[in-house]
Amino acid sequence: MKYFLAAFLMGSTVLNAAEAAQEPLVPRIPGNAFDYTLPSDYSPARLVVKFTEGTGIRQIDGLWRPLAVGKAREELPAGLAPEDLAWQLDQAHDLLLAYPVAGDPYALFNADDTLLATLKSNGEQSSGRQQADLGLYFAIPIEADTTFGDLKDLLDQLNALAAVEVAYAEPRPELTQASGLLTTPDFMPYQGYLFAAPNGIDAPAAWNHNRGRGGRGTNVKVVDIEGAWNETHEDLPGLFYQGGTEFQGAAWENHGTAVLGEMAGVDNALGVHGIADLATYGVQSAFPTGVAPAIFTAAAVVGEGGIVVLELQAPGPWGAANCTCVFNQCGLVPMEYWQAEFDAIALASANCVTVVEAGGNGSSNLDHPIYGRAFDRTFRNSGALLVAASTATTRVPMCFTNQGTRMDFHAWGELVVTTGWGDFWGSGPNDWYTARFAGTSSATPIIAGAAAAIQGAQKGYGQPPLAPENILNILHRGATPSNGGKIGPMPNLGSAVFSLPYRPRICGKYADPQKPAEFPEGPP
Repeated sequence: MKYFLAAFLMGSTVLNAAEAAQEPLVPRIPGNAFDYTLPSDYSPARLVVKFTEGTGIRQIDGLWRPLAVGKAREELPAGLAPEDLAWQLDQAHDLLLAYPVAGDPYALFNADDTLLATLKSNGEQSSGRQQADLGLYFAIPIEADTTFGDLKDLLDQLNALAAVEVAYAEPRPELTQASGLLTTPDFMPYQGYLFAAPNGIDAPAAWNHNRGRGGRGTNVKVVDIEGAWNETHEDLPGLFYQGGTEFQGAAWENHGTAVLGEMAGVDNALGVHGIADLATYGVQSAFPTGVAPAIFTAAAVVGEGGIVVLELQAPGPWGAANCTCVFNQCGLVPMEYWQAEFDAIALASANCVTVVEAGGNGSSNLDHPIYGRAFDRTFRNSGALLVAASTATTRVPMCFTNQGTRMDFHAWGELVVTTGWGDFWGSGPNDWYTARFAGTSSATPIIAGAAAAIQGAQKGYGQPPLAPENILNILHRGATPSNGGKIGPMPNLGSAVFSLPYRPRICGKYADPQKPAEFPEGPP
């Protein structure tokens, strides 16, 4: 099956000698540095196995084998001889036979090896950081109702093999939502998050900047990752891309619809006005592939300078939460805690895609030692913009929001007026509006919309697109601090736009525009 994925990279994989003479790459933190223990009675989605970098393992005729059979001893990771590698792979296959596995392993990232190698090489040259070989990830289906307790011994034995970097039970992703009429009126006056600081992000400042060139997200592609959407809502634009299989359920559909409304609400004198309403929008369901492949696909679809919005969370290790509300989400953490998701985000960031990630509603301190520095940017850094939730007008951390030094921004985590649900207005799903969208779910599209507005304004100057770290720095300019807690500031586009046009390390620095990267056709 062939795929068409819009370019991650605008240029070629060919670098000149001066550009190639880089400092040593910042080492990648391996997945076995973190604790992926789940409650014994928890039913995970599947198993994920990541083999050690340098082993070159792929699935050949249904078996795990090194890509180069008889790989030279000096090419393998330290402590792994060719005969050891073959023995350990046989051991891994034998282990799977003794546990409730429902089928053969399959590649987690369904992409050609040439594409993966190109993205890895260009990402390392651009970011200065080692990137994972995503071809070393495999997913293993498990039988229905299998619990983590049923699988713990298998995981312990797989993790004891030197050929395995990490094996874990993948948790099921969860939404980050904290909880025929007359013609629809204009609800923009109720969208306080649009307006001037300190209560809002001052979106009109971006819309009007540089005589209105680009600040509404013009020429920027945005893809939202979650479960479902109402694509026929009266106030949403047509989508340029729809990937995955939408999950059937009103909660999922209303949630996705609400997220899109904040960013993409059409300027049509009715309903809501999106922060970056002239961007081009798409959606990527995390079903059935899982979250990490969805990130990889969405990043490739938006291409260099695009925005990926990650609206999911999952249960992390217990012990860092102090829950006083939203108890059913206690202990949930951002998706990048899990190694495959982290590596997919890091690769996207290194290839100049900005990932805006919900920080989660787990009431947890992400600086807690239980996370093993997974959220310490000085230890490992995915490049994503992580978003916390605050009260609408006082900028106090919401009782449920995760906090920590890794949080880049906060935004409204309550009382957000947007599309969906119908508690505020509407006679049916296509004209439903809510005034109660909440959680890091409602906060994240505010930041994503701000990022798209800044990216569009940069392009409005005829400049190459901004790298994720550029957008982070620009949105920090004149940002509004929170009133307590470690949740980052809220962007103030009225100040941020004065950083434009921005020139330090923009996307495409290492690209040859005469030789664009080639991608397979069609989404996975």
